[in-house]
Amino acid sequence: DVKFLYFVKQGALLDDFLKSGIKCFYIARKKKIDFNVIYKLHKFIRKYGINVIHSNHTISTFHCLIASIRTKAKLVSTVHGYLDKQYASGNARWLHLIGDVIMSYFTAKTIAVSNDLRKQLIKWGYNKRRVVRVYNGIDFIKLKTEKVNFRSQYGWNKYFIIGMVGNFNHVRDHFTLLRSFAVIQKKYSN
Repeated sequence: DVKFLYFVKQGALLDDFLKSGIKCFYIARKKKIDFNVIYKLHKFIRKYGINVIHSNHTISTFHCLIASIRTKAKLVSTVHGYLDKQYASGNARWLHLIGDVIMSYFTAKTIAVSNDLRKQLIKWGYNKRRVVRVYNGIDFIKLKTEKVNFRSQYGWNKYFIIGMVGNFNHVRDHFTLLRSFAVIQKKYSN
């Protein structure tokens, strides 16, 4: 029996979860560190006998880690990229990193979405025995759309086209990629 709980924001996939029949519960977090959320989350874990908790961010991992004390629930945390500028800045960035490193010794696993990220997390001090690599999955059926011929539609028949799948944020550093394409184009015009 799958249960889904969220307490930061609803997110783009909430409707998909609701349509699938998975029970969704919401706990409103009013402060960064909200002891009321920790208490409610702990009760939720005990009431439903939750076995595995998954978190994605430092603050969520902290809430889940504390809430799972004295339960059988195992906490798994996923790290999607290096510390993003929009996620934390200045001293807060270092506090998040230190917190994440410490928590990696108390979670069942920390998932890194690439080998490079796994190596970087270990270099920063994450628990090496608990950091594993699991690539992000892509649902090709959901992404299947009618085929569009961009080359003829936009007059790009003579161009080499590179597509990118992903969101635009600081961590991905799209501008460096685009600048490198410009350098390659100057050097190899064909």
